Amino acid sequence: MLQMSLISMNSFACICSADMELQEARDYEYEKSEIVIVGEITYLSSDKKAFEIKILEKLKGDFQVGQVLQGKNNYYCEPIIDSLGTWLIYGGTENGKLTINECGLSRSFDKPEENLFFRPPPPPPPSHPDSIIDKRAREKEFMERIEEYKTIAFKELEVELTQLRDRKM
Repeated sequence: MLQMSLISMNSFACICSADMELQEARDYEYEKSEIVIVGEITYLSSDKKAFEIKILEKLKGDFQVGQVLQGKNNYYCEPIIDSLGTWLIYGGTENGKLTINECGLSRSFDKPEENLFFRPPPPPPPSHPDSIIDKRAREKEFMERIEEYKTIAFKELEVELTQLRDRKM
């Protein structure tokens, strides 16, 4: 019985979908967030469950620039802080620790395309499953789309930061 309980506790996962327009998601994310910051992830535990972030820019909340916060990832739901560097964070606090909004718009400045809203759709199915030429063409097309999505993700991050800074004023 105990084994079943442990399995079910560790089996939880959320399902995130980009089912609203980006601007609507930005507005929603801002409103539901206790804190919105640009920060530098200075520490990430080896299991990626805990991190430390230094606030570089406060866009919403009661924290101060330069303040260092301890954070915890919701390991079962995206976005997950998975690398050092500068991040745009939407979140709140729980037991004194920064938490990231589930299925939200938090993302790395280095790889903003890794957020759900900016991922390219999967490549189309092959017209002939055994065709090497078709497979290579689809892979090339998919890699081009990935680059296009990266460009879009960087531009949208710039737009979002401008909007957040305007809201702060």
